[in-house]
Amino acid sequence: MAYDDFEDGTIDKWTPTATSGGSMAASTSAKKYGNYGARITTDGQNDHTNIYYENTEINTTSANLYFWVRSSNVEYAIMKYYVFDNTGDFVGVTGIDRGNLYYQSAEGKVNFSTTPQNNTWYRIRMVYDNPDLSFYLYDADNELLESVTGLTRMGLGTTAVKILLASFDYYTEVIYIDFDNVCYTDTAEPTVTGQYMTGLKYW
Repeated sequence: MAYDDFEDGTIDKWTPTATSGGSMAASTSAKKYGNYGARITTDGQNDHTNIYYENTEINTTSANLYFWVRSSNVEYAIMKYYVFDNTGDFVGVTGIDRGNLYYQSAEGKVNFSTTPQNNTWYRIRMVYDNPDLSFYLYDADNELLESVTGLTRMGLGTTAVKILLASFDYYTEVIYIDFDNVCYTDTAEPTVTGQYMTGLKYW
C-alpha cells in the first residue's frame, strides 16, 4: 500500500512533530540502496519527536510493516515503531532501546537475542493478521536472524489498522538514525530482490 525509498530526495510524505531541535531529511549519507535514505539527527538536548505517515487507504485488519534502519550510537538510541489501529490502540511495537533490539505485544516487551551494532543495517518486519502478531529481524544481507510468531496484538479493539508512526526519544548525545525502503502493505510480503519490492503502490 505504501513504500518510500526517499529517491526523490524528499521526506514530504512524513510528518514530524515536536522536533524541538532534532531534524529529519533525505540524505545521500543515509542510503542503504540507491542514492538517498532518510536521516534523523539529534541535537543532544533530550528532544522527542514523532514522525508518522497516515493514509485513509490503510484500512484493514492485516498489515506488513518493514524497513531498514541503523544508528550511529545504539547505546543512546531509543526508537519505537508503532502500527496503530483507527481507535488509537497499539497493534504492535518494535525498535531499538539503548543497545537492545526489541518487540512488544500484549504478552509484554522482549529483547531479540541479537545485539545491534553501531552503523550496521538491520531490517525489521512486523506482521499483523488479526488477532496474531509476528516480528522478524534480518541482517544487512537480508538474511533472517530471528523471528517470533503467534503473539497477541496490544489494545482491546479489533478495528482496522490505520496509522503508521515512528517515535524517537533523544538522549543527551548527538546521534543519527537512518532509514531506507520503508514499506507498508496490507497483503502478503512483496517479493524482495536487492533494493526492489514489487507489487506495491508507491508514494
